[in-house]
Amino acid sequence: MCFSRPLPQPSTFHGKHQHSLSLSSDPLRAIPKTLPVLLTIAAFGLSGCEGTNRSSPPRRAVQRQAPGGGDILFQNVATNLNNLDSYINTNVNEPVAVLHAAHTSDEQPVMATLIADPDSPAQQFNYLVVPSRNSQFIKNDIRAGDILRFFITRDEFGKATYQEFTVFEVVNDYTLRLGQALSFPIYTATRAEIWRRQSQQLERIVQTLRDWIRTGEPAFGWEPSPELNALDQIVDRLNQWIRRESAPNDWTQPALLDTLDASQRDLPQVQRLNELSFDRQDVRGMQEAVWLRDTARVARRDAIEDVPIAVELFDWTVRNLQLETKKSLEGVLYDPWKILLYGRGTAEQRAWVFMLLARQLGLDVVRLQPANAPEPGAMTPCLTALFSGGELYLFDCALGLPLPSADGQGVGTLAELAASEEGVSLLDLDEERKYPYRAEHFQEMAAFVEASPTYIAKRSAMIEQKLVGSESMVLTVPADKLAERLKEVEQISEVSVWPFSYELLEQQSRMEREQRRVASARYQFFAGSPLLYKGRLLYLKGQVDEEEGAMDLLLRCRPSNERIEAARILPSQKNILLGVKEYASYWLGIMTYDKQDYEVAVDWFLDRTIKLWDEGTWKHGATYNLARTYEAQGEFEKAREFYTATPDSPQHYGNSLRASRLPAAETTDP
Repeated sequence: MCFSRPLPQPSTFHGKHQHSLSLSSDPLRAIPKTLPVLLTIAAFGLSGCEGTNRSSPPRRAVQRQAPGGGDILFQNVATNLNNLDSYINTNVNEPVAVLHAAHTSDEQPVMATLIADPDSPAQQFNYLVVPSRNSQFIKNDIRAGDILRFFITRDEFGKATYQEFTVFEVVNDYTLRLGQALSFPIYTATRAEIWRRQSQQLERIVQTLRDWIRTGEPAFGWEPSPELNALDQIVDRLNQWIRRESAPNDWTQPALLDTLDASQRDLPQVQRLNELSFDRQDVRGMQEAVWLRDTARVARRDAIEDVPIAVELFDWTVRNLQLETKKSLEGVLYDPWKILLYGRGTAEQRAWVFMLLARQLGLDVVRLQPANAPEPGAMTPCLTALFSGGELYLFDCALGLPLPSADGQGVGTLAELAASEEGVSLLDLDEERKYPYRAEHFQEMAAFVEASPTYIAKRSAMIEQKLVGSESMVLTVPADKLAERLKEVEQISEVSVWPFSYELLEQQSRMEREQRRVASARYQFFAGSPLLYKGRLLYLKGQVDEEEGAMDLLLRCRPSNERIEAARILPSQKNILLGVKEYASYWLGIMTYDKQDYEVAVDWFLDRTIKLWDEGTWKHGATYNLARTYEAQGEFEKAREFYTATPDSPQHYGNSLRASRLPAAETTDP
């Protein structure tokens, strides 16, 4: 739309609806003091980190919906699922689009008019109306303080440009009251977009978490994140798409679910397995599958056969997920996507991630437990097994090692270890420190199949069938068929659904306030630190060395200690900045190890992590990975020193066993 006369600058609207619009200088003051104050921190971190202060790359173009174009609609979903990281802005000074054509109900631009406010006696034109009603302002969480870009002018070359207005009030899904007004109306519908500054986005995260701690609602899908708007749009698109699809006739609920407790079968996620509608928790599950798929593709390296692939995936899991205890995690369980994000987990959580990584590459990994397990001791095994060629190849997620075959070469099978003590004895450190399971324990085992709701729902099967090529991912598990095959193994006495994921859902449904505080604090540390959050996701995706890749972003999370000390922020805020720097330093060590740049990895693990934070978050992980680095360099004495340097590590037994297997130091004859 072109005007023959220049438009006046919008005037500030002062009507009877006006109220104070301000952002609290301490938006977390109502949250327990143990939670980090991240708004100021994020702003400081982005301006003070090493490297150039660049914004996120522009969002990829989204395919437009054609009439009756169910396939195009689904392709839009697939594209956005695979590129959610592009919605994470790492510059708090740059606004982010929160409503444009990609977010609307019909994927068409928001076209709006501007008329006089019906509730204002003054003839000021500040009432924005969307005639097509595709804007869904409330559903898209548009709020007071957001920025309206109204494309009502053209530059000297005839290109449409915009004027900015502040959203004063959201009247309904298709009407806004603006904080400024024009002196004349705009009756011809004109393109409009809503933008939000990153500081507002972070405040929203803080407020949402504060409300969740207080109320516990919603029990599921409570996690706000920088890409949350995109996730919610995917929910809408999927629900539009699935209404056009025919339900598969061959889907059945796995009979294996009958092995769960009655309370677990009554969970809402189980009750809606047959439903053809999506919610945020479903899309989180798909986002998780994307992360797992991308990680598995990178972690497998050049392995082709089943066992070597499983070895690589297991090794990635052990190196990247620092072993924790329920006590160190304060009793809160986490979904696999959070385990991947945080880089920490118990042996059971490691097992979960290992099983799901393998699934993305078409491998079956199950959890095993002796039918008559010995009493827990100083070290409690956590057995997982690759099921391939009728054999079960064993890996211990608490030990951090595959179990050896009888001759000490390769990965041992259940049949081998059940046959004699010879293979089991290779897991003993000495006469006093023995591996808790003996040959007799391997002779009768219970097998557990990972069959969490994401992987057995009818709607997941429909999604999986539509994804092809590089966008394909595994969203189903043939639980009953796998169980029947496992029952053919001589040493397997029973097969059940692994209850761990259902125990997590039960815990989430009844979390106490203190558990919510712990879960919120850990999550907020990432969601409120866009550089760290996005850097971690790009690492999982395998985008490490590119400009704006994982290494670039994590390097920018490391302002100098002098700069942190000189900053005019609270001591608690400085501690969080140092915490972000600690995470970034450790993960940069992981990345340089992956690239076999071992000398640099030693510097990150030893000088920039262990020496600076000797009792920090990554004490055990950094020490273990430093030992791995020295081992890779052939410096076996140094490796042995660091494998045994942390006797308080939950993985100490496995680390000591690995140290005992290193070649002895060479001696020189006098």
